[in-house]
Amino acid sequence: MSDYGWSKNESEMLVRGSGVDWTIIRPPAVYGSGDRETLELFRMAASGRIVLPPPGRLSLIHVDDLVGLFLACIASPETIGATYEPDDGRGGGLTHKAFGEALGAAVGRDVRSFSMPAPLVHLGARLDRLFRGKNAKLTADRARYFCHPDWVADPAKRPPSAVWTPHIALSGGLTETANWYRDQGWLG
Repeated sequence: MSDYGWSKNESEMLVRGSGVDWTIIRPPAVYGSGDRETLELFRMAASGRIVLPPPGRLSLIHVDDLVGLFLACIASPETIGATYEPDDGRGGGLTHKAFGEALGAAVGRDVRSFSMPAPLVHLGARLDRLFRGKNAKLTADRARYFCHPDWVADPAKRPPSAVWTPHIALSGGLTETANWYRDQGWLG
């Protein structure tokens, strides 16, 4: 579906065939203090309007929970040879619209979310490339990735609770992230 996805799959195959001990962790959308990838979504929420990809679902994880999983796997030999898809513990993920509403709550605003049709997302990628060249953030590859309707972590690949469980609920994690952005002057 995307060059990014293809490269991740190829990397996993190389790791599996390497002959060394391995654990594969496939994180969903990661957010938290210091993250610049979700900053624009927070800025849109602060403005009261969020433009989202076509309707779909996604899973999320706070960076601190993801780091906790990495450390837990290092300390747990039973994770060797396993592939995990962690999330924040919210089974079934969130709709894009619900994510937009959660972002609004985190910045203290009622928001209106708009889902763009896939052709407009792809047009946006072409325009971003035209105007920003190699510095484009919305590449054609990212547009294909964003337009996929299901980015929910597979519950069958959730890490065992004896090894790790998430501790940061979405609402608290998003609010903490918004506050950190404000403290840095990144969010009005």
